[in-house]
Amino acid sequence: YLGPNMYCKFGTDSTLIQVNPLPNPVITPAINSVCYGDSAFASVSGADSFEWKNGNTLVSTSPNLAVQEHQTTVYNLTSSTDSGCVTSSNYTVTVKQNFTVGLGPDRIACFGDTLILDLKQPDFVQLSAAMLWSNGSTDSTIKITNSGTYVVTVNLNGCIKSDTLVASFQQPGTFSIGPDQTICSNDSFLIDLSGVNGTVTWTDGFSNPKRYIGDPGGIFGVVVQLGTCVLTDTIKITS
Repeated sequence: YLGPNMYCKFGTDSTLIQVNPLPNPVITPAINSVCYGDSAFASVSGADSFEWKNGNTLVSTSPNLAVQEHQTTVYNLTSSTDSGCVTSSNYTVTVKQNFTVGLGPDRIACFGDTLILDLKQPDFVQLSAAMLWSNGSTDSTIKITNSGTYVVTVNLNGCIKSDTLVASFQQPGTFSIGPDQTICSNDSFLIDLSGVNGTVTWTDGFSNPKRYIGDPGGIFGVVVQLGTCVLTDTIKITS
């Protein structure tokens, strides 16, 4: 401005500008990978308040994230300081490949037979999975000839699942309808197979293990099946 003596005077002033630091969120673990259906946990520090969101859905307002996952999900994390500074970042929870271990139902076989237990679906060998059977085998297929409980455990990318199968090998035993018979006219002959161990099937379609055979007689065959053991016999009735 112009002073009394008409010369210029200069003045100074100052303003203090405080720059607050942005939040620096640090998430632990940095990489989160879980098995299908397992729970994923994460925690964050480096700010005063947090918001975890899955899309538009608010999941948590605490530093901790705890979720059960069935698919890979990207969470948005908003971190804020009390001074009003805000940052946003994404955090991915990766879900590993889902798989099943299925040996099928329990098996019954005839003594002397061989059962094959295999894990072909999915192809765990191609997927580089680690397999361990209760008999010590690490192959995808085993052959068994003894009764027992067989367990297989599969480790695929750190995810572990198992299945159990009970195998029973049964003695076929012996079976006979008996000798051929001759009966008088109007008489009948009783064949009772109700005490036979197994499923009885007559070759002529008769469904009851116990039957009377009368005139005119004939040749009658029967099949007894116990698991995979099959025995057959025939009898001739003459009148």
